[in-house]
Amino acid sequence: MADAYHKGEGVERNLQLATKYYQAAAEKGLRIGQFNLGVALLRDAGGAPDLQKKAITFFKKAGDTGLPQAQYAVGLNCLIGRGVDRMDEVGLKWIELGAKQGFGVAQTCLGLIYLSGHGRIRSNRDDAFDWFQKASTGGNLIATIYTGFCFLRGLGTGPNFVRAKGIIAGARKEAEERAARGEAQGDDSVVLSEAFEMIEKMEKLLAESPSESLEESSI
Repeated sequence: MADAYHKGEGVERNLQLATKYYQAAAEKGLRIGQFNLGVALLRDAGGAPDLQKKAITFFKKAGDTGLPQAQYAVGLNCLIGRGVDRMDEVGLKWIELGAKQGFGVAQTCLGLIYLSGHGRIRSNRDDAFDWFQKASTGGNLIATIYTGFCFLRGLGTGPNFVRAKGIIAGARKEAEERAARGEAQGDDSVVLSEAFEMIEKMEKLLAESPSESLEESSI
């Protein structure tokens, strides 16, 4: 019922009622309820430190049970210092917990962290490429695009223009198919919008890149 009110599926969307149901589920110790309550609290926090801290408390409760989405949420907030003191290494460990369970968003986040580094965390492009590939294999479209970028620029792998071009073409096809299936709604619309923007940028980079100067490689 909480999800129905949150998404407006079959009922009029009502975020206050959704939060009420999430609260009830959290109080019963249901980890998905704890996680969703954390999300709702952050949404309503408006920068209020007390609500942010409360949200992290519920994320941690759910994360301690092994819920990968909650583990990722704890880690991300540790990295940016929201609702908790900024702790890069602690944040990284929490995100790794979610990533090792196959949560694609966490895997993609690790790829981004290792691609450029973050605070006290050093860049490791080999690890970045590996995490992008894992997330891409699991169906994460953003990770697929970054995998193509790594092949184009030779980040964590040998440069391979042909492979990069094929991956980006496949990403565009997948994005268009998802949009046609109606996934371009709600939270999914944000992901798809971002994906299309990234694909367009990659297509421009590919068009400007001299393919003959990039050797093919295999993995």
